[in-house]
Amino acid sequence: MFELETGMLFRRLGDTKQWTFPFLAKLTLATFAQLQVGSNGYTSQVDAVPARYFDDVTAGLKLHLLDQRPIAPAVSLSGAIGLPVAGPHRATSRRTTPISSPT
Repeated sequence: MFELETGMLFRRLGDTKQWTFPFLAKLTLATFAQLQVGSNGYTSQVDAVPARYFDDVTAGLKLHLLDQRPIAPAVSLSGAIGLPVAGPHRATSRRTTPISSPT
């Protein structure tokens, strides 16, 4: 079975407005295993320096270990890896300070 969860987040910090559209795609491989791929998705920021980018992606596996019982919760184990997405936000959102050599 395939499932897709999506949403929209709006943030306002002073004069900065940001819209983010996260998603999580799930593909059930067996009754105990699910492949998951997700991201904070497309982000649009409006302020003095506007930015638009697609955020990094995560991919992983979720293993179902125990079913929910009347007095115990369901138990699952998840592992994921982050995959960087190249984009213009990398150059503008990270500030670097040059390292000077001692003279």
